[in-house]
Amino acid sequence: MSNPASCGMISGCSVTDPNYDVYRPHGNIRTQNDRGCHLLFDSQTMPPAPHYPRRLSLIQLTILLVLLTLPGLAVAQLTQFIPAVFIVPPLLLVSLLTWLACKFDKQWAQTGQRRIPEVRLHLLEFIGGWPGSFLAQRRYRHKIRKLSYQVSFWLIILTWQVLAFESLSNWQLTRFITSRSAGEASTRLTKPEQPTTHGMIITPSRDTPLHPR
Repeated sequence: MSNPASCGMISGCSVTDPNYDVYRPHGNIRTQNDRGCHLLFDSQTMPPAPHYPRRLSLIQLTILLVLLTLPGLAVAQLTQFIPAVFIVPPLLLVSLLTWLACKFDKQWAQTGQRRIPEVRLHLLEFIGGWPGSFLAQRRYRHKIRKLSYQVSFWLIILTWQVLAFESLSNWQLTRFITSRSAGEASTRLTKPEQPTTHGMIITPSRDTPLHPR
């Protein structure tokens, strides 16, 4: 039998009061409305409190700076051929849009509204918004524990790292792979054919020994 406190009724106060603040001391939920009434609920009689943003730690910011090292150097190299105004502002804008998309998706998830499809979030990350997604995930605890999403997210980051490294190394690995593939294709095309007589290919018969003594 539950007590009045766990049922949400103390001194005429109820959870239907329009104005009350929710906070969680020691795992319980205590509310205080505008009349000063205190209500105590357990985790089974009250919906979870809304998730508040967390501060980004120094370790998280350091990890992001490390991940931005290669892409940053690649962008700096690319600015020798393309003006920086056509590269840096669009990348910053995409990261900002990705940050906002993750933020609103988290808020809509808490209120039960329609979510943003993960494909669209990954598309924003792939076109350059992965730094904003990295920060938003840790700021709002957005899809941190969803393994499938994290695998796709880190594969996108890995793709950016590989492309940045290739750009800094003058695409040596790509040239090596393409030249080797082209060499194998040319070898197949120039492979000598078997000798023919009057346009017919000579094939050994079963009675003819392949290795005469």
